[in-house]
Amino acid sequence: MTELVVNENTEGLIPIREVSRLTGVNAVTLRAWERRYGLITPYRTAKGHRLYDHEHVTQIKSILEWINRGVAVSKVKALLANVNNTESQTAPDSNVDNWQIAQTQFINAVKTFNDDKLDDIYNQALAIYPIDIVSENLIKPVIIQLKKSWQGQFGQIAEQCFLLTQLRAKLTTRLYHNNKSTTGPKVLLTQLATTIHTEFEIIDLLLTALALSAHNYHVQLLAGKLPYDEVSLAVEKLQSQAVIIFSQSAFERHVLQKELQHLQQLLTVPLILTGQCTMIHEQQLHTTSTITATDNTDLIKQINTHLK
Repeated sequence: MTELVVNENTEGLIPIREVSRLTGVNAVTLRAWERRYGLITPYRTAKGHRLYDHEHVTQIKSILEWINRGVAVSKVKALLANVNNTESQTAPDSNVDNWQIAQTQFINAVKTFNDDKLDDIYNQALAIYPIDIVSENLIKPVIIQLKKSWQGQFGQIAEQCFLLTQLRAKLTTRLYHNNKSTTGPKVLLTQLATTIHTEFEIIDLLLTALALSAHNYHVQLLAGKLPYDEVSLAVEKLQSQAVIIFSQSAFERHVLQKELQHLQQLLTVPLILTGQCTMIHEQQLHTTSTITATDNTDLIKQINTHLK
């Protein structure tokens, strides 16, 4: 792979941090795509810093499109090289089998309490793929499969505790390191005290936080049960520029009729509601001024719009 070296004139070129914000692909993954698979050839400054142009950004988005269609990252380079060939528009080698193998290995690691093996699978996946893709193809399917296997099974609580502990530690650590390098707006992500929370909702919350941080938002995560009338206090102390309320469960009636409306009146920053609660209460929320986001992709669009 031939490096493109630039000297003093870097006008129009973009540093890797900004490329991560624009595409949602973190710097570690971008470097892996470059070194392991030769997918991207960025420019380099005399000191070795990577710089990208808008064509690189378009290329990265094309890579994501292929991966989202189930193509293994190792197969994408050939597809990009033959992008004008209409036959190449059909994904030739599905990545489904690779994800299924990873899921099986992950589940076996949980059932044998093998934290080293679980670490390896998790780290290998995130070294190649963005967090949203790892979430949809590994973490969430594994949780669904394990929940099915836990129906009345002896030892299910121990396995559940092991998985929750491992995932929470790994995702929290990743968010901590992401926040050290993000330069975008500060957003408060939390849950309301009056909402019922399921055991694995903390994992969904952390995955949402990581999706935001992948787009260069500095996520101020307050996990737990925050009283709605203390949200504005947290915003003031943290100097948050937006508030995101997350819930995978239905709200009680008074939350919809009173608390959310009162919270909107207290806040001077955008308030966005996300999670499965937006689908559960779609009809009621449609008649209010509440900003809603059904998934992480929609959430990124909404927050980009309201923080311009």
